[in-house]
Amino acid sequence: MRTLQNKISKLLGSRKGVLSNDVGGFSQREALLAVSENLKVSNRRLKDANRELNTIFNKIDEALFSVDVVNNIVTQMSIACEKISGYTPLEFKADFNLVRRIIDDPHKFSSRKICLQLIKGDVVAGIYRIRRRDEEMRWIEVKIIPTLDDEGVLYRLDGIAKDITDQKLTAEKNRETERRYRLVSENPLLGIGWCSTEGKLINANEALCSMLGYTREEIEGKHFCEFSYAEDLHIENPLFEKILNKEINNYQVEKRYIRKNEEIIWVLLNLSSVWKENGEIDYFIGIVQDINQRKEAEQNLKVSYERIVANENMMKAAEELAHFGSWEAILKTNITKWSAGTYRIFGYEPNVIQPSQNLFIQHIHPADRAGVTLSLEQAIKEQKMQKLNFRIIDAKGAVKYIHSELIVECSQQGETIRLVGFNQDVTEKVRLENRLLEEKRNQLREVTQAVITTQENERTFLAGELHDNINPTLATAKLYLDCAIQDEGERINRLLESKGFINDAMNDIRKLSRSLAPPSLGENKLRDAVADIIKNIDRVHRLQFNTIWEGLDEHFLSEKLQLAVYRIIQEQFNNILKYARAKSVTLHITQQPGILKVRIKDDGVGFDKEVKRNGLGLRNISNRAAVFNGSATVNSLPGEGCELLVTLMTQL
Repeated sequence: MRTLQNKISKLLGSRKGVLSNDVGGFSQREALLAVSENLKVSNRRLKDANRELNTIFNKIDEALFSVDVVNNIVTQMSIACEKISGYTPLEFKADFNLVRRIIDDPHKFSSRKICLQLIKGDVVAGIYRIRRRDEEMRWIEVKIIPTLDDEGVLYRLDGIAKDITDQKLTAEKNRETERRYRLVSENPLLGIGWCSTEGKLINANEALCSMLGYTREEIEGKHFCEFSYAEDLHIENPLFEKILNKEINNYQVEKRYIRKNEEIIWVLLNLSSVWKENGEIDYFIGIVQDINQRKEAEQNLKVSYERIVANENMMKAAEELAHFGSWEAILKTNITKWSAGTYRIFGYEPNVIQPSQNLFIQHIHPADRAGVTLSLEQAIKEQKMQKLNFRIIDAKGAVKYIHSELIVECSQQGETIRLVGFNQDVTEKVRLENRLLEEKRNQLREVTQAVITTQENERTFLAGELHDNINPTLATAKLYLDCAIQDEGERINRLLESKGFINDAMNDIRKLSRSLAPPSLGENKLRDAVADIIKNIDRVHRLQFNTIWEGLDEHFLSEKLQLAVYRIIQEQFNNILKYARAKSVTLHITQQPGILKVRIKDDGVGFDKEVKRNGLGLRNISNRAAVFNGSATVNSLPGEGCELLVTLMTQL
């Protein structure tokens, strides 16, 4: 009863011992009723306070939460959590792991280090990125306060989360702005100066100091007129007055500066004003770009343009000499322009007729018209350069051969807007090529006929040798063998005599084979084969031969090349024996890297090259040299002998 009285006394706010069985005329029953009434009032006040607390709790922008660590449940969550994450407090309370799932990097949120700090009772704070219900990524700042029981065991976590996305984005923008500002101010190609309203420099970056040749200390406080070229101030001063009078906010001008070393440079100046909050100009920022190289390029371009203009007449003259002309066709306007050279190619005087695509097509040879039209259509469609060869019939009825190159120009949108063509009259070239082709065909026919004649002569010679020499010898041998069979006493002599006749036939066959087959340069190299030719000539002709071998190494010469050189020497030696009536012949063979030169000179009667054209023998020599990308030349005059120069490539 005493304990109950003490509790009631506490609730009533009275001192200990005041209550008794009958205090102040109040019985215990009345006292208990009074206590009960006080408890009801206190309970109502507690509920009111709780509602006010919840109202305040839910009005806070930061998300407040409490977690029962022992039972792994969210016990309290303010509605600000829904504003931040898109999920309601009830969803968090129903799903304890929802917090971990919305964290973009859950391992960072629940790392071992953080867990150990909370278990020890340390407050943990961090910044995390979360994924809202609508997939939007937001940044939050979280502070978690752990609560430990009397035994030091963690049983509750209270935390506050704040959405800092806007602050983070603003900070990133500020950093990006600062980075850009730093990039501009530290740009070695852009000079930047801060100028007062009086026109004096407050500050300058390194690029501007370097551009003008001053240190930062030297340049600060100088008036921009001090390093401005005097003749340019009449352009800039009115602009500066306008910006001071707030008529304009900025201006751009090309001007000249005088460096500290008195060197003059061209710059592009952009000057802008920076305003105070009260609407007055605070200072100016000038961005200076060195355009000296551009100015020099412009000057060079001007000189080049003047040269182009001066050379136009020379170009027109060159077109006429080269039978060259140009034209252009603008597709949208259907306007066609011809140069003077193109007019002449088509047989017109310049500018006497209005050119057009139809006129161009009309002059094309009927046999080539369809192909040229198709090529023009393909050029426009595929937007590719075309090379054309066709014939035209000019205004005077002459047929001309034209080589043309067509260039297609397109707009930025990829539309074909213009055709540019270059025509060259190649009639003379084509006729010359046709003439040379016909001559080659005639030469080929002559060579073919000569080969056939040679083959027939060889067959006739072979038949004669077999019939007149070898066959009688073999017949005689057969006769002696028949006698040996019948006459036993003379058999040995007849057999020996038959053997002799057979040996003679074999020698004749060997000589015949040797005269028909080429030398075996695989065994007898070029030097040996040439020595055999000279040796055979020495037997029947009194000719003095002088041979010079300069740098010859037959190991680096193919067998086909050696055989070709052998045949060339053999052919020229035969020509000398037939026609030259020479007393001496010089053979000079020189081998150089990639080249073999053959020079054969005699002291014979010579001949007039203009009277005596190249015969079959020289054409054979030229054809053999051409196989090895070489050439053959003959120098001769009557009474001064003849010289043959042959050059062959040792590597094809």
